[in-house]
Amino acid sequence: MIRDPYYDNYADFYNSLIYAINNGEPETVLMEIYNDLLLSSQLLLTYIYEVGNCKCKVRNCTTSFQEVKWKTVSEYEFELTIPTQEAQDAENEALVESILNTVQPIWRPNTSYYISFSLKDTVNDGAVTGLKNYYYGFKTAGPVGHFHDADGVVYGNEYNSNNTIINRKNRADVLSDLGKLTNPDKYTLTSLRKYLDYKRSYPNVDGNLILSKPMYYENGECKITLNFVTPLAYHMFKTWASYQGLDEVKGALNIQIKDPVTELVLSYPLAIDETVTEIVPITSALDGESEEWVGNNDPRMPISIQLLQNMISTGTTPCNFQIGQPLVPKSYSYSVSLTHLKPQKLYTAIINNAFDVNGDQNDFYTDYLDINRNVTINENKEVHKFVFQTSRYKNFSAHVMSYKLTEDNENFIDAIYDFVYDFTSQMLEEAHAIVSGSNLEVNQDVLGYTDLFDRIIEGVFKFKPLQPVQNTEFTLLKDLNQNIVGVLVRSSEPFNSPNFDRLVLEDTIRVVKNGATDVDYSVLYSKDYSSCLIMKNGILIEEQSLTIRFKYKGWNGMQVAELANETIIIDL
Repeated sequence: MIRDPYYDNYADFYNSLIYAINNGEPETVLMEIYNDLLLSSQLLLTYIYEVGNCKCKVRNCTTSFQEVKWKTVSEYEFELTIPTQEAQDAENEALVESILNTVQPIWRPNTSYYISFSLKDTVNDGAVTGLKNYYYGFKTAGPVGHFHDADGVVYGNEYNSNNTIINRKNRADVLSDLGKLTNPDKYTLTSLRKYLDYKRSYPNVDGNLILSKPMYYENGECKITLNFVTPLAYHMFKTWASYQGLDEVKGALNIQIKDPVTELVLSYPLAIDETVTEIVPITSALDGESEEWVGNNDPRMPISIQLLQNMISTGTTPCNFQIGQPLVPKSYSYSVSLTHLKPQKLYTAIINNAFDVNGDQNDFYTDYLDINRNVTINENKEVHKFVFQTSRYKNFSAHVMSYKLTEDNENFIDAIYDFVYDFTSQMLEEAHAIVSGSNLEVNQDVLGYTDLFDRIIEGVFKFKPLQPVQNTEFTLLKDLNQNIVGVLVRSSEPFNSPNFDRLVLEDTIRVVKNGATDVDYSVLYSKDYSSCLIMKNGILIEEQSLTIRFKYKGWNGMQVAELANETIIIDL
């Protein structure tokens, strides 16, 4: 091995330079050391070139010196603090585990808490400069519906510097003489409004009957499902088990169904089966209860993440990385099956939160008398209510098959009708372009109809308002030559809930062939999903019969899934 004659000088030069910089040596000293270091580097490069040049006759072999790197003491010490890849992987796994299998905790109701924590300042490479202990105590009140009426709670009050309520007598709309809320609907913690997931709950828990799907009235078909936007909401409607010497705290969500005409109220548990469904993960049922734990395949995603995923999936934003599966937070849904409801009737669902306010372990669905204050306390508070309507049909099959009409002699005739109209070729081309989603430019006059179904029926075809239907029916659209150019399917109520995304309901009505969707046919739905228009790619429908499959979809606690289906054959 050939030793570099200048090797021993480099370390000395470098250390001298660092020492001079740290001790504020004059610039002349620094430049002298720097020039010595630069000269040594040049001599080293010359030495490497001479030694590495073998000057062989076959080929000219050389050794080149490309780069020198070093790190400062601060950089070296910083790199020591970076966790290893194994440690980072373990931390990521722990993070995923905490999201998938841990419900965000909330404070136990009617419980006193004492918290102690220490504050430590660590500076100068680990030297402890101070350690202080802090203590904090508080007590929780009842859950949603009970919190604002609990003793000591002044939720909604306003105070001045003397800790007295401001203009108490002038705020009758907010406070009663006892300091309690007289208009609790204005406040967050008094109801379920901010906790309900209105898009996934069924029926419309906001009470809006416009474009809503009535509930099938058959036992087992009529079901109210409440989904919540936050996983922690479940804890506000459950029993808290005894813990660390604390007594059990009873609580339960319950539903009453009120007939607005007869004033009859069906209360839990007379005509109700109750299930609480956890979204993830799949585990055994809870001990002694009927709850199921079911995995969620349809997590709630933030709008920002949805936008990014949509841009990537559609190719709008070029990306070369693989999108991972979304983490599914643990959450719950509440489902109640209703029985003995009447068809085509309006009902009111009253959601109550029962809570054992006084902790006496007795029936907490009823009121109790507070002897100390001589007032009656309601332990079953109303936290939400909405109206819903039952369907004229008992189930989905009866809904679809209502096109079979019964005559007096009990023979069936099919509600399949002909509609002959002067369809022009331009009409049919524009209509098919809208139904199939092609890029054919349509007449500017029809663009005023924002809904595509109305754009065809009223804008392109210029049909007069059609008579309302009382059942499911099929109208064969024929031109003046008796050629079938489309099939209009109509019903007295929606086949599926318009609340769900259109992509989810895209295949709910389809023409099928040999059990699979016939790609030659396209379907366009009305905005309330009670009607649809079926057209063929070649415009003219020449088949003697069509096989049409209807699907009924709904929220099953995990995702929007197919709950029922019906396949029928109509003769053309």
